[in-house]
Amino acid sequence: MTVRGEAVVAVDRKGSIIERLADFHNCTIAFWVGPWVVTTYAFFAGAAFFAGCIVFLWFCSMAGCDPVRMARLQILITLPLALIGLRVFSVLTEIRKLLERPLQTIVHPGYMLHGGIAGGTLAMAVIAHRTGQSFLLYMDGAVMAITLGEAIARVGCHVYGCCWGRPTRWLIGIRYSSKHASVLRNEPHLAHVKLHPAQLYSAVFAFLLWVAIMLAYPHRSFDGMLTIIYCLIHPIGRFGLERLRQDNRGRLWGEWTHTHLYSLAIFVFGLVVWIRAASLTLTPLHLDVGWADVLSNVGVLEWVLPFSMIFFFAYGVHYKAVGSWIHSTEET
Repeated sequence: MTVRGEAVVAVDRKGSIIERLADFHNCTIAFWVGPWVVTTYAFFAGAAFFAGCIVFLWFCSMAGCDPVRMARLQILITLPLALIGLRVFSVLTEIRKLLERPLQTIVHPGYMLHGGIAGGTLAMAVIAHRTGQSFLLYMDGAVMAITLGEAIARVGCHVYGCCWGRPTRWLIGIRYSSKHASVLRNEPHLAHVKLHPAQLYSAVFAFLLWVAIMLAYPHRSFDGMLTIIYCLIHPIGRFGLERLRQDNRGRLWGEWTHTHLYSLAIFVFGLVVWIRAASLTLTPLHLDVGWADVLSNVGVLEWVLPFSMIFFFAYGVHYKAVGSWIHSTEET
């Protein structure tokens, strides 16, 4: 196995641990295996899927569902629908490029959070139909998982260099110098320019929203209560964060992006559920069920661990050059 690239350079750099952490965003490549590039993002993507899946299965266990059965349904239904949504919504942000250079656009790695939310929502409806459980019950578990998963995955965005922020004069800022970072592959003139660490802002926001949901779940008064919290707070945060982002994907018209449009749709969905709240039933939770009960379940891990590797490879393993599943001379 050939190991080279930025990971080795990062280890050899002199300086304090704080200085190394401050430059962590330039460690785009973790290592190479022959012609295959393993990005640092791969580890965050796999960890985000694993953590989110475990949290969802824990919530389902508290609701009286068999966690092994739910793990199987998650992998066989939610995983493919979420991946399809993630990829399709990403391609839609590059529709002009798709029409001009279809093959290059398709083989250019990229995923969009709201596509995963759309695919996951459809999956929750399918699973609810198969199990006879409440759709909004599953959605409550899903938003608990999404927020934790996004908090982890956004750190991966920070290292990969996607979803970058606007130039800033604030005290807080980062400078990309890695030629492999997405921001410099797309906007080379931003090399060494101080940018808002928008990805970390998103990670902190997602984590705080997850904490709010975790504090609220023992006090649910109807199925869908956690969904309302997510759907009303997440879009507001995303609208604010979009003002600090300057990545080149997803422009619709003026300052409006695909993220604005999808966030607005999520907000409307939350309002609809809120309006119907009085007519919704409550599935009681067994709060004595701990997350460790799920994490130590071998049957669950047999499903979740192998499929976490799908996200590891899909998000973070490229061929010959960062930014392409098929080698492109434009991405070297």
